[in-house]
Amino acid sequence: MSATAATRLMHAVLDGEATPAEALELEGLLEADPALRERYVEWQAMFDAMQRMPQAYPPEGLVAAVMANIPHSPGRAGEPTLGALARNWRNFRSTPGHPGNVGTHPPVTPGDGTSRGNDERSTGTSFQ
Repeated sequence: MSATAATRLMHAVLDGEATPAEALELEGLLEADPALRERYVEWQAMFDAMQRMPQAYPPEGLVAAVMANIPHSPGRAGEPTLGALARNWRNFRSTPGHPGNVGTHPPVTPGDGTSRGNDERSTGTSFQ
């Protein structure tokens, strides 16, 4: 088996996407190749460490701040405008159970849209 195929197989097993037959195939390769086994053990430790990392989410209000700074021009016939897409996104994010919905922060009130900066004056949100 090529090194690329062995690497793909290791990723499939570490990602939990390998079939039982693929997991057995990898185990055979690891038994036959000490260098490959060493690399697999290192990768397994790295994957385990990544699983323990806390999930990261964008700062509250980031989407609204970005959308507030995009010019809203009418789309072609039948296509939604950026404003409609932004409203749909905000509605989706406010859905209970959405991972980005913390539910305790007040809504972001965009500024007048004249400033292009990401500051409190233009978006009502501070990104510090």
